[in-house]
Amino acid sequence: SGAFAEILARSGRPRDVIRLVTYFAITPDPDAAARSLNACGAPELPAVLRAWLEAMLPSDGTTPPDGDDPSTSSAARLHACVSSLAPYPHLYAAVRPLLVRVSEAPAPAPPSG
Repeated sequence: SGAFAEILARSGRPRDVIRLVTYFAITPDPDAAARSLNACGAPELPAVLRAWLEAMLPSDGTTPPDGDDPSTSSAARLHACVSSLAPYPHLYAAVRPLLVRVSEAPAPAPPSG
């Protein structure tokens, strides 16, 4: 749940970073989960987040397929997760190099500030 994610974000323990990224990966609301990720000050969070995204992408270097239903495909899920990170420059920067594989569209510039 979101409340549990907020508690985990404050701990910053390595196992809690994994739990936060897992929550982010499966939650129906990636925007709320991204806020929890942003609250986590663990230095390994950006690397774990990038590793999760890399693991979700096809190993052959292609973009994820749209599947039978493009709105619920893994490509749509990855795009929603990455888009939810845009307001958080340090998290977005961690996944930005992989954006060309998440979507054919050019990646938006991260917000300044």
